[in-house]
Amino acid sequence: MAKTEPLVLTKEQAEAIQTLNRLSGGKDEVLKQKALGRVWGRDLACIDSLSLDELARALYVGYEIEKTQEERYEDVREAYLDSIGHANFEERDAILLTLDLLGITIEGVNG
Repeated sequence: MAKTEPLVLTKEQAEAIQTLNRLSGGKDEVLKQKALGRVWGRDLACIDSLSLDELARALYVGYEIEKTQEERYEDVREAYLDSIGHANFEERDAILLTLDLLGITIEGVNG
């Protein structure tokens, strides 16, 4: 991944970065604290797993929030419905097959 591409973060990491940025006095201060070895606890602990480089990229280049399996399922479903233009009796079978091929199990759908 190029260093100019947005970093993919969990929803929790994105929320923690927003909180840190707001409470600490800005991006530079967040990076300074990370570089000094600051370990954040409680609700911000998910930031500790990011490297200094990753944190800098998230702050200055941007980030995308990783989609949940349910959100990815909805994306596949919507794309399928768009491709056929209407509901089709084979829709569920096609999606179940796709999930099976990808090794994805979603409770209430195929789990």
